[in-house]
Amino acid sequence: LPIPLSYMHATGASAPLALRVWKGLPGCRIPEMEPRGARHVLPASMLPEPEVQGGTAKLMSGRDAYSLHPGHDGKMDFVFRGIEVAGAANIAAYTQNFGPEHVTLSLAATEGEVARRNMLPPESHVQCDLFVAEAGKVDLHFKLRAASPLVSVFLRGVEIIPMAE
Repeated sequence: LPIPLSYMHATGASAPLALRVWKGLPGCRIPEMEPRGARHVLPASMLPEPEVQGGTAKLMSGRDAYSLHPGHDGKMDFVFRGIEVAGAANIAAYTQNFGPEHVTLSLAATEGEVARRNMLPPESHVQCDLFVAEAGKVDLHFKLRAASPLVSVFLRGVEIIPMAE
């Protein structure tokens, strides 16, 4: 995929006039940045089979999404193991709540890590983010929490966004 706002990463003569003028002002500095690589999306069908504790995760091939349903206590933990990351990157997981209740979803690189909780209001789309500092295989640990098991959440896929240097 192309880098959004690639003109913001432009350097030298390829930079927009406004950036070149801004850089020329006394005391104003904008670092020279080059993108590290292309963004890429891993749709649900390209993710490894998740390991699930409490609830179910079913790949819906017609929608290319995982349908997530927590257990009777409203809790579900699941992990996708061995996602390859080429370097420092932001990993964005794209989710959609179809249910009538609020759901919280968190994403972490390790099981015990305290991750930011993302609130998914009813009938909404939410992006969960995770920063990865170095290259290698990453495990994506998700925790889904709801007041009851009557929720329906789709995980559409993840996007790996390399960090600019």
